[in-house]
Amino acid sequence: MQRCLLVLIAICCVLPLHAQPNVSLRVYGVEADGQRVSNVRIVREEIERTTLLPLLPYVFFEKGSSTIPSRYVQFTPDEAALYDFREFSMQSASGTRSTISAYYNIMNVIGRRLVRHPNETITIHGGTAIDEDESLGNMRARNVLAYLESRYPEAKGRIRVGEPVRSRVTESDLRFADESRRVSFTGDWNIVQPLIIRDTTVTVTPPNLDFEIQSNMKNINELQLMTWQLDAESPLFSYLDVELPSAPIRWHLEEDIEHQPTTDEMLSAQVTIVNNEYKKYLSEAVRIPVDQFNLYRKKSGKVVGGKEIHQYNLILFDRNSSELRPDHIRIIDSVIADDGYVLPTSRIRVLGYADSTGTAEVNQTLSQSRAQQASNRVLERYSDVVTRANIDEVRGIGSVDVLKLPDGQSTPEARFYSRTVFIIIESTPSW
Repeated sequence: MQRCLLVLIAICCVLPLHAQPNVSLRVYGVEADGQRVSNVRIVREEIERTTLLPLLPYVFFEKGSSTIPSRYVQFTPDEAALYDFREFSMQSASGTRSTISAYYNIMNVIGRRLVRHPNETITIHGGTAIDEDESLGNMRARNVLAYLESRYPEAKGRIRVGEPVRSRVTESDLRFADESRRVSFTGDWNIVQPLIIRDTTVTVTPPNLDFEIQSNMKNINELQLMTWQLDAESPLFSYLDVELPSAPIRWHLEEDIEHQPTTDEMLSAQVTIVNNEYKKYLSEAVRIPVDQFNLYRKKSGKVVGGKEIHQYNLILFDRNSSELRPDHIRIIDSVIADDGYVLPTSRIRVLGYADSTGTAEVNQTLSQSRAQQASNRVLERYSDVVTRANIDEVRGIGSVDVLKLPDGQSTPEARFYSRTVFIIIESTPSW
């Protein structure tokens, strides 16, 4: 079994014979909000998480250009042959699994799905803004068609180029013109449906521990060595200083994945001070209980409790609209139902968002309306399972850069992804 020992070592001066050496250690749990608790018990839980990554079915172009922008992933034929969009569900937590990474693979996701579904077809429409030549729409669509057919030849004959689409944006409001410089994909649900990512995350409560050290020993300059470590061979904190720490030393336990306890064995914390005659003085050991809620124990019934978290994102709300689109309704009515994560014990949060183009007041009202519309649909669809008592929160957040990109909402795709609703379902399954 894993044994965790947390030790502090310090080299200090020789004490006078009449002095009684003393060293003590106190351990506090520190919550995410900074609140400290003295009775520490570590709970480490593995949580199954489902995240729906909606795919914006557009490729956006630069003004006056029909060249596919470099931010969209474009494979060589050999790379395309090896690509599988399902890889997103097998990657570790990294940028390759993010919403924006999935979106920038939109042409490859479409192409690979056409290969996997040989009876399905799609239509692509080239669009132009009012300040562009209308012929660009067809050129944009033809370039996307050429990429798809050259990389995914099995899809030839099943991709149709539809009529070009001219922007409805007026000359007086050209700030939205970049949203019209695009190619759009329409087709069967098998081709345009969102990606669903299933993975496991770990939470640790409390997420941080504070270690307070007190001693009546005095330190000798140049001779002090302090080392925190989980065992004799694995340092956690290391110091070369002239004084014992006057402030608590914080261990960010939830972030320190390498040193998290992985068994139920108690974590033992102790301070050892060594003087310059190499005599050791130890504090009393502080023993911290540890509870493990891993997936194996949950599913085998060896522990009671635990939770799953499932997040479904709805995008493609029209600008200044909170009306649910058919694809939103399909996600609520079918995708969530197929996953089976709505239970009588579920806790549900619905959060609405808006892009940055409106005023703060307009965005707050719009995002609240979007959240309310989605919440109403959830209650209507699952009326035999949940009631309003299961809804913990229906809240409009207003304008937020949902993708958290360095350049904010400067691109049309970032604004589209910010016109969204998150439906977050937290369940405690019976397994």
